[in-house]
Amino acid sequence: MLLTVSGIVLHQYKFSETSIIVKVYTRELGLISFIVKGSRNKKSITKASLFSHLVILEIQFNHKPKVGLQQMKEARPLAVLNSIYSDIRKSAIALFINELISKAIREEEKNETLWDFIKDYLLFFDEMPAQFSDFHFLFMVKLTRLLGFSPHGVYGQHSTFFDLTEGVFLSNPPLGNPFLDYPLSYYFSKLDEIALENYQAFVPLEFRMELLEKLMEYYKIHLPGFGNMKSHIVLAEVFS
Repeated sequence: MLLTVSGIVLHQYKFSETSIIVKVYTRELGLISFIVKGSRNKKSITKASLFSHLVILEIQFNHKPKVGLQQMKEARPLAVLNSIYSDIRKSAIALFINELISKAIREEEKNETLWDFIKDYLLFFDEMPAQFSDFHFLFMVKLTRLLGFSPHGVYGQHSTFFDLTEGVFLSNPPLGNPFLDYPLSYYFSKLDEIALENYQAFVPLEFRMELLEKLMEYYKIHLPGFGNMKSHIVLAEVFS
């Protein structure tokens, strides 16, 4: 059956001298791996360069249920992300977001709400002219809502501790569980509360690496098999 889907590219792998395999998160069918034949050929219409990470595409393919590798017929850009690839700071954040999505999303079935969330955040990020240096924190915290482990309770004068295991704000440090304390718990709370359209970077540079490590720990606790990330090292180098 010939289908047309909207997709966000997560990975590209060399398959042969002329072909590649592309892992795509689609709105209609979830995660799909495609083979793109001839894309490494100089005369190909569908070039391998089209499938950079986080590119948003419209893809046409012959869908064969229960087949692990689908054969792509055509692909074209659905939205253009310019600054993400031209600004080294945005590229570093995009690399991190791409790795986060790849590790966090294992869905073989569609989730239109989750797909729309990723697309909307990418488009907003691409259009930001400045004040985006902690955008990956916003993306991480908001994504927890769709992955099922968003924070509970409210940060306040008498609830400055956030239990990473139980996912709740507390008045006292939890016994035996990793946690956030002020000011990290405050920044975490603000990231959870702020609307995308009102976002501007606000986490001070001196606290970013510690907060990022805690957020990655939060993901590892709540997503079995999430593992260790690597791209945060690039972030540290770019924004140091």
